[in-house]
Amino acid sequence: MMENLENKPIGEKNKYYQLFQEVSGANVSDIEKTQEYFKDLPELPQDAFQAAVAIRHFLIKTGFVYDERVFKLQDMIREKSGNCLGLSLMIGSLLYERGFKPQYEIITTPKDAVFEKEKEIFEELLRGDHFDYDKPMLPKISDQAEHPLYRFMPIQHPNLILDRKTFETTNLDDIEENPRWSPEAESRIPATFEALASHIYLQQARDILVSRKYDRAYLKELCAKALKLWSENREAYSLLWGIAQEMKDEDLKKDSYKQYIEIGGGDSRYLFRLYEMTGEEKYLDETLRKYPAHLEAFVEKNVLKEKNKKDAKFNFAVAAWMAANSSVTTLNNFYEMHSDSLKQLYNI
Repeated sequence: MMENLENKPIGEKNKYYQLFQEVSGANVSDIEKTQEYFKDLPELPQDAFQAAVAIRHFLIKTGFVYDERVFKLQDMIREKSGNCLGLSLMIGSLLYERGFKPQYEIITTPKDAVFEKEKEIFEELLRGDHFDYDKPMLPKISDQAEHPLYRFMPIQHPNLILDRKTFETTNLDDIEENPRWSPEAESRIPATFEALASHIYLQQARDILVSRKYDRAYLKELCAKALKLWSENREAYSLLWGIAQEMKDEDLKKDSYKQYIEIGGGDSRYLFRLYEMTGEEKYLDETLRKYPAHLEAFVEKNVLKEKNKKDAKFNFAVAAWMAANSSVTTLNNFYEMHSDSLKQLYNI
């Protein structure tokens, strides 16, 4: 239900939009640009789902596209693009502005068409359909897919819930496409706007980690900000555990682990992190039972723990081709992370 249909300038008395500004680090100029961008947004239908459809149409018509790298408000307006997190917060803010009360959920490892196709490719690689077992062929860096479709890694994805219907925010290619999307998934967690906003801090932290030029104290600060917004953000504790391990901070490591298992979960993302935290192989086996094409777990079990060198060499090539076609990691990062295996198995 709506409280009112008045079209006010975005941000006026809208605590959700203001929170999106805050977590994005947007300044006054950024806010003015956002207000200017949405000043022509037409009056929305009274049905919440159709209102979101109207916002989606406005974004498409004004040149907005999906971009996995863009999630902060000011960057989205400047580049006319956004990822699932940024788009969910933006569309949610606009709906709140018009009096709607959207809900959210966070799903882990959606078993969608992409999931089914990557499973098919994974099985082809294991069968040796793409290269011989005795002569496993490694991809070159130039073989990295320019626009990879597959993941081979568990992802978390936010959805809008409007009148009990799931609204997918990232379908910005075809204006006629139905944005309803509710695939089976490993887990579904009800979430609030604040819970989603907390992930903006974590996404910033992950981007900093990828750059490999980071201040661990600042990463801890970003995790603390995320947890202030959502105390049960298990990904923040996962990241804190990794920071504590690097810093050899046993107290922080112990506390992060405790909080992580108290929040709990049964999806492959959670289970693999438990394996990393404890070293207990049962968690690794359960990860692969749930998600056989989980790239990191596959390498751990079938390369690093494999005693037969020929099998390990073949499996490493399988994993490398997965990385070359993943939208979550890159082949370059994969080779850097597993440089010891490259040397031992391929003398590279």
